Amino acid sequence: MVLPAPGAPRRKRWCPPAAATSSANDAPVTGGVAGATAGTLLLFVSGAAEHVERARAVLEAVGTPEVVGDRVGDGQVMKVVNQLLCSVHLVAAAEALALAGRLGLDQARALDLLTRGGAASWMLGDRGPKMLSAPGEQVFSSVDIFVKDSGIVADAAEAAGLPVPVLRAAHEQFVAAHDAGLGSLDDSRVVDVYAVPEAVPAP
Repeated sequence: MVLPAPGAPRRKRWCPPAAATSSANDAPVTGGVAGATAGTLLLFVSGAAEHVERARAVLEAVGTPEVVGDRVGDGQVMKVVNQLLCSVHLVAAAEALALAGRLGLDQARALDLLTRGGAASWMLGDRGPKMLSAPGEQVFSSVDIFVKDSGIVADAAEAAGLPVPVLRAAHEQFVAAHDAGLGSLDDSRVVDVYAVPEAVPAP
């Protein structure tokens, strides 16, 4: 049994009853639609070593399995940490491009330069072009998914007693996008929270 779906990191409490006694692994993924299409997803695998080996051929068919722990649920915990960065990087990308526009820069040129230097991130490179384009009909990951995921991260951090103010700020922006009617649109439309009506001269 392989449990790929992301969820709250409660280890065996979230697993189906059979998972605690069966040859279960959990294997949430990261890498987006491009990774799924190319078979290059990264899988955060956890479970007993013999169970992981038994499922390895299936896991390798969709990407690269990386074992993060021997407890069913450790993979979900790793996914939560992953989603903290994805949430923050996505909102930061939107904020940076909005600021570039507000300061009078060509946003496409700014995006090109940002993706080639120290400010680069996977989210900036993947979602940045979408942020500068008109909303499309095809949605692979919606704003509401990040409302959910960033909320899960916030809850996990609170349960662990760790303040995560940057993550909470990003969560607020996803919630604002949802409240603005953008929830069903591509997650890149969080940029629309930063409406740029006009540019002002750079200082």
